[in-house]
Amino acid sequence: MSKDKKAEAAKVAQEAKVAAQVAVLETKEEVAKAADAVKTAEATVKADVKKDVKAAGEKVKKEAKAAETKAKKAVKAAETKVKKDAKAVETKAKKAAKAAEVKVAKVNTFVQFAGMECSVADVEAKALEAFKAQHNGAAVKSMTVYVKPEDHAAYYVVNDEFTGKVEL
Repeated sequence: MSKDKKAEAAKVAQEAKVAAQVAVLETKEEVAKAADAVKTAEATVKADVKKDVKAAGEKVKKEAKAAETKAKKAVKAAETKVKKDAKAVETKAKKAAKAAEVKVAKVNTFVQFAGMECSVADVEAKALEAFKAQHNGAAVKSMTVYVKPEDHAAYYVVNDEFTGKVEL
């Protein structure tokens, strides 16, 4: 797989992952809004029912209680549906993100020059080992390695601050 195709595949995978994360966040926001609306509706129904009960006699009290029970069931059903729908959207988003991921087989890269050959992974490991030996195992946040076959060496920069050289 060429470098451009790998980059394009990584970009597509990243975009799908971001889209999936956005969908999950939007779903969570919708669930939160729906839950707030349900709570507000429930509070409104309770207040209205209590007001009606005080104003009416025993018959009205029974009807109000039945209405409150019905409202609670409706609210509970709505909450259940919203949660189920949110979970379904989240599952779809996760599946979409997973499907968008591109799996690349392990790649081994070698530099060949003037009759010699060295693995890029080995050069990176050697540079990291040399840095840690010189800097007492300091933390490595970033490392850039420059391979110069004509010098039979690789030069490295760690944390945009420390430099060094290793032989190939």
